[in-house]
Amino acid sequence: LDIPLGPEIGQCCGGRVKIDIALVDEELREAIPGRIEWEDAQRPHVYLFGGGHVGTALAATLSLLPLHVVVVETRADALGDMPDGVETRLTSVPEEVVRDAPAGSAFIVLTHDHALDFLIVGEALARADSAYVGMIGSKTKRETLRRWYLNEAGGDEATLSRLVCPIGGADVKDKRPAVIAALVAAEVVRELS
Repeated sequence: LDIPLGPEIGQCCGGRVKIDIALVDEELREAIPGRIEWEDAQRPHVYLFGGGHVGTALAATLSLLPLHVVVVETRADALGDMPDGVETRLTSVPEEVVRDAPAGSAFIVLTHDHALDFLIVGEALARADSAYVGMIGSKTKRETLRRWYLNEAGGDEATLSRLVCPIGGADVKDKRPAVIAALVAAEVVRELS
């Protein structure tokens, strides 16, 4: 079926819906899980480093989108309230997750520890194939990271310019986790499109 979404079916939004109907034989039934797994693997990967209030809100927001969302934490208790469909990883070395991520991944850094944030950002910026690298923070935190990145991590201004900090922009002053999550989700989707 190929149905235009228009006035003839009571819709005014435009677009189309295509539906394919097929009889499922044993061979197709066995192939379906592999196809679902393959399709899921094709989704852009978004890695959230930190499962605090903003990380949990952001995981919930991103879980509604066609993304593969992974929350990475060093603290087991911070992974307990993640929404369904979000992968969680407990590790003492989160920067290794950055190294192993697929090309085109997005990295959002919002841990409980500035030094850990800096290490993760440094790894993410080292990847020229990152779709998005963002860090929660203030002007002061960004400047502290800048000094560390240029003086101690061997980075350069051109690479550092790829960092989005603060995530979600500075125009909206509302700092509630759900608001930050909505703003960051829009940034990430724009970069992954």
